[in-house]
Amino acid sequence: MDRYVLISGAAGGIGRSAARLLSGAGYRVLAGVLNQEEAASLAAEAITGLTPVMLDVSREASVDAAIQTVVGLIGNRGTLVALVNNAGVNWNGPLQYLSVAEIRQTLDVNLLGAILLTRAALPLLRLNPSRVVFTGSAMGLMASPTVSVYAATKFALEGLSDGLRVELAPLGIRVCLIEPGVVRTPMTALSPGTLGKMLERMSADDRQRYEHLMRKIVDMSTGPKSGVEAAEVGRAILEAVQARSPRSRYQVGGDSRALSWLRHLPDAARDAMQRKIFGL
Repeated sequence: MDRYVLISGAAGGIGRSAARLLSGAGYRVLAGVLNQEEAASLAAEAITGLTPVMLDVSREASVDAAIQTVVGLIGNRGTLVALVNNAGVNWNGPLQYLSVAEIRQTLDVNLLGAILLTRAALPLLRLNPSRVVFTGSAMGLMASPTVSVYAATKFALEGLSDGLRVELAPLGIRVCLIEPGVVRTPMTALSPGTLGKMLERMSADDRQRYEHLMRKIVDMSTGPKSGVEAAEVGRAILEAVQARSPRSRYQVGGDSRALSWLRHLPDAARDAMQRKIFGL
């Protein structure tokens, strides 16, 4: 029987790297993409055993349609052995200047989308021993200013994975959370452009107050020596899918491991440290 893995947000970055690695390990990858352009990009790479699946996790109808597509593709030829919830978006800006649409998109994609996709896939996953993997973030361990909404979704994934890990264990489903720090991906590469658009919205006083902080976050994410390659996170996802005894959490990158320790400091100490780092 063929072993299938469904990945959301598979068109680039972490998702694409995970798709390559899972394919190389013998899995048939069902790669969630938003449109035909993303599907064509994946097809051009000719990854063995990969099939693009239209999937917008922010739309319930798209999630349900994607699962029906998965059922048809698998048929009697195999089983769905893992779901990787990887789709994600981020906005860097003070809360006051985020639009309602941007806030909703962050919540819908990063959190609600992961919940809805997991819920929809459970009837398939519970047919055999399987895995649910969430791509979280070190921002789910300790939040930074101007990315608070993004961090809120990643903190929520921590709680979601903790609860589901116990809830789904009797069904033979193991739940794993990936906690990468800064990762060099197309999403972070877009940061300088989106930063400029955000700064244009801000008052002169607030721009003077926050611009250096926002630029520091972009520099930390896009510099030539920043973070880890997406493939390193992909390897953690592969281990979570195929390990006989997977860990509940996989921290990727030195910054993730550092934040896992720093989060235990008293609030006042953490806040003082961040004010110093970001010049507030």
